[in-house]
Amino acid sequence: MSSTDVTLSSIFAAGWQTFRKNPFLAIGGIILLELLSFAWGILPGINIIYGIFLAPAMMGGLITLFLHLAEDKEPDMGDLFAGFRRYGRWMGISYLLLLFYVIALLPALIFVFLADWLERGMGYNWLVLMVIVIGSIISLVLLITITIRLIFAVVAIAEGDGVIKAIHRSMALSRGQYLHIFGMGFMIGFIANIGNFGFMFAYIIDPFILRPFLFNNLSNNTMIGLYSWVNNMLPLLWISIIFLGLFFAAPLGICAYIALYKQLVAAHTMSIRQEATVTVQNI
Repeated sequence: MSSTDVTLSSIFAAGWQTFRKNPFLAIGGIILLELLSFAWGILPGINIIYGIFLAPAMMGGLITLFLHLAEDKEPDMGDLFAGFRRYGRWMGISYLLLLFYVIALLPALIFVFLADWLERGMGYNWLVLMVIVIGSIISLVLLITITIRLIFAVVAIAEGDGVIKAIHRSMALSRGQYLHIFGMGFMIGFIANIGNFGFMFAYIIDPFILRPFLFNNLSNNTMIGLYSWVNNMLPLLWISIIFLGLFFAAPLGICAYIALYKQLVAAHTMSIRQEATVTVQNI
């Protein structure tokens, strides 16, 4: 397999095959993680402890579960807690990635302070706006680059690599594949987060944006029937989106992510073998 053979259709086809092997385990793993995160998240004090000390290992367990599903390594729900067996590695990669992202945001922060200084001296004008835009673009490019280069580090950790080796492996797999990985990663992320879009719709868009808009535009005497129908249908809409996300899109997206990693590893291995063969032939 070459890198050109790694396409959206190939990774989602492989992801679907993984998902259909044991859909109940894939769905159950995500739901159990969501329930545990919710239970710990609503307890004052415990939510901070969970976010700092437990969440990295739990996410590591989720990746391990889906990796075992893809590899037919007798996966079970206990894999969801496998991250605690490599607790130090999951903490290390999580906070190292966080550090990289914080560093990537520094240009935007610095340029905002610079823009504030310029505004105090000359007032708000196009130069101040340009400084803010330039800083934001630099940080955005850095964030995307870091994400692409280190996107597979967590899977490498789940396979048993140390933190530094996992970073090197991810960078090797992504070398020269920036646009390729960006496009597929964007689609995987979009599909895997459909359920989160449902929660965002339910708790932000629906009450604070959509319902006020509908009330202001449809609640007059001539449109009151339509307003009542739409108003009653909105909960069904966001509940359906959350249901679709948790029970199908999220597990399929993670399966596709693991498939992308596996296929790029195969393509990278073949490329190394071909280079070695050419080198031997030229000796």
